[in-house]
Amino acid sequence: MKTCVHTLDARDNVMLEVMLKEFALSPDQILREIRWLLDETTSALAARGISYASLRPALVPSSTRREIALIFDSTRIENAWYGLPIHRAVIPLLEPKSCHSVLGGDLLGEADMQWRIRAGLQGALVPSSALEYRHSTQYFALYINNLSDSMVRGLHEGLGTFAPYVGFVECTLGGFMKTYLSMTLVNEFVKTGRFIIQQHEDDLEPDANQNTIGYPFEEFGYTVRSLPSMLFGVLLSYKIERPVFPGFESDTEFCLNAVSNVPSRLESFEVSVEPSKLEYLQVNKSGSLKRAGLSDLRPEELEEIVRAKLQANYVYNLCQNDEHGIVTFNILIEHGGCRLTVALEYIPADRRVRLITMY
Repeated sequence: MKTCVHTLDARDNVMLEVMLKEFALSPDQILREIRWLLDETTSALAARGISYASLRPALVPSSTRREIALIFDSTRIENAWYGLPIHRAVIPLLEPKSCHSVLGGDLLGEADMQWRIRAGLQGALVPSSALEYRHSTQYFALYINNLSDSMVRGLHEGLGTFAPYVGFVECTLGGFMKTYLSMTLVNEFVKTGRFIIQQHEDDLEPDANQNTIGYPFEEFGYTVRSLPSMLFGVLLSYKIERPVFPGFESDTEFCLNAVSNVPSRLESFEVSVEPSKLEYLQVNKSGSLKRAGLSDLRPEELEEIVRAKLQANYVYNLCQNDEHGIVTFNILIEHGGCRLTVALEYIPADRRVRLITMY
């Protein structure tokens, strides 16, 4: 039997941490709770005609796809509910068969942050119209992942005649704006084909399907499905990658607890890269490694790159394979302006992770 969890959010969602502290739960008990949440989520999706497995592209960051934030100036919109015309402009530009997570929100920031946000936006924006910056809160962002080059082009060009649209920020690689957006935006919905998945209140009937955010998805041929917030918040929320900050260190531990009853933080783990494995990758994955400038690495150099990433507190695609008795997870590393997916085996008894593959 193989159990896989695309992603788990214990960084922005505090439910698991509260449960752990209030009830002094053991790792075995937390594992059972997460498995219950996974079973409930999988069943709830299936009852709505959606496969949990099909959501992986929207929940797991890709080394070959792009992430962008579309930026809109709300002062150019007369409607106080400025999200409505913004979504009305964006929804028909999404490809019918595509799969994305969409996050949104105002660009919030205290007075002492305004110069950073302004400089970050001015430096990173791929413009469509003039940026008339007065305060960050005049801007609304829609963050969309799992985009091809043609999808990005279609969104940017398609919004060119929409006056509130000022351009997009490239968020595929790390940087100030990506980190900032990870702290100010919230998950709106997951799109998979013609389904829009949202969250609804936990006290509603199990078969409830509500368009809680109220945007006109049905008008453009989409079917809205919703899940209880306790399920959506933990297992269907996309985490924009960012460095670890104090107070968020437990996220990786909870993620590993989804597939192991021996969860650990990974900062002190040894990284093992077998020379034969690296040689195999240098032959069979030479294109990816060359683009990232990693084709001539020694095992110990790659170990150091992976070790540094493990300290960034983000793991995903977590799998427990009972047949082979192993637990695996993925991370993304950035090098030479490229992203590479790294698959690792988790070996807590030895406080070690072992490289499986990289692409």
